[in-house]
Amino acid sequence: MEEERFRAGLRVKVDVSVNIAEVFQDEPLDFVLFFSSMNSFVKAAGQSNYVAGCTFKDAFASQLALEWPCAVKVMNWGYWGTVGTVASEEYQRRMKSRGVGSIEPPEAMRALEALLVGPMNQLAFAKMTTSSTWINVNKGHSFVLV
Repeated sequence: MEEERFRAGLRVKVDVSVNIAEVFQDEPLDFVLFFSSMNSFVKAAGQSNYVAGCTFKDAFASQLALEWPCAVKVMNWGYWGTVGTVASEEYQRRMKSRGVGSIEPPEAMRALEALLVGPMNQLAFAKMTTSSTWINVNKGHSFVLV
C-alpha cells in the first residue's frame, strides 16, 4: 500500500474521533459510543490503513474513558454481510468458507444493549461458524465467547 493511501485511510478515523471529542468535550453526555471493527484484532491483508484507524479509535476511546465523566464504550463489529459492497453472493460465500457468518440487525442490537448496560467498556461482536476462525486473531487480546 502506498503511503498516501495509508495516511488517507487512517486520517478519516483519526479526524472523526478527535473532532467528536473536541465538539462534545464540555457537553453533559450520558455516554459516548464508538463503532470500530474486529479488524483491530486480526491481520487483514491490504487493510493496514483501516486496521490502523480502528486501532487508533479503540485506544482513543480508552483514553477518553479515563478522562471523561460519562461512559465511553467501543463496539468492535465483525462482518455485516447484508449491506454494502460485502453483501454480494460471492463475498458471502468467501466469508462462509472462512467460517465467518453475517451479523444480523436483531442480534447486533442485543449485543449493543449488552455493551451499553454492562460494565465493560469494549465489546467485540462477530458471528463465527467454526472454531478454527479464531486462528488468526491477535493472541495479545482477551475475548469472551458467548
